[in-house]
Amino acid sequence: MDVVSKEEYGCPHSHKASLILENGELAGEFLSRHFESCEVCNLKLKKLKSDRKLFLKQIPFVTAPVEVKDIFEAESREMTLKVKKRVVSLKRKKMGETSEKAMVFFADLKEALLSKPVVISICLVSTVWSYLKIFN
Repeated sequence: MDVVSKEEYGCPHSHKASLILENGELAGEFLSRHFESCEVCNLKLKKLKSDRKLFLKQIPFVTAPVEVKDIFEAESREMTLKVKKRVVSLKRKKMGETSEKAMVFFADLKEALLSKPVVISICLVSTVWSYLKIFN
């Protein structure tokens, strides 16, 4: 059982109040005149209009769609630029780290190749190889 105040039972048309509201204004000839003259229906209609105004205040898209769209587009552009800048800076940072590690690796490789044991080993191997080539 639906709990409804007794005032709403006073008129058989009061349940149609939401149907005749169109964009907050009355629509239809007979019911519009009836709702303006009938006290129960008029109260219901005023309540629906105030509820509708309350809902419209809570939804900014309904009252100012162009401004809201512009605001969201501007914020979207700003966030897109921030994200792109962040991605570019992260890529640069990663490339810097990679090139730094590569430079350290090549410095270590150069140091290792020019160290005494490596140079002596290369000289020994080339000497043995040339001895074998010359005398065989």
